[in-house]
Amino acid sequence: MIDMRDVGVRVLAGDLAGEELPMVAAQALAEGLDSPSLRELAGLSRGDYREARELLGPVLDELGLPELPSDDQAVWEASDPTGRAPTSVG
Repeated sequence: MIDMRDVGVRVLAGDLAGEELPMVAAQALAEGLDSPSLRELAGLSRGDYREARELLGPVLDELGLPELPSDDQAVWEASDPTGRAPTSVG
């Protein structure tokens, strides 16, 4: 099943284009996820990528998922499945 938080992290990290969000949302709906904002996101066109990105927060909230991280933290989460930033040595 699609993890919409992971999708949001990948968008923030630059691993997934915002233009892809409506299609991913439609697939999530087809897989059984549902919320008003997810339906709205699925109905957007590829050209509505700014609006699509703005809907990520409400989608996560409505699905009961944790908030998106900062852009920097998203890069770490996308590159490390544990989501941990490297620790300083010394």
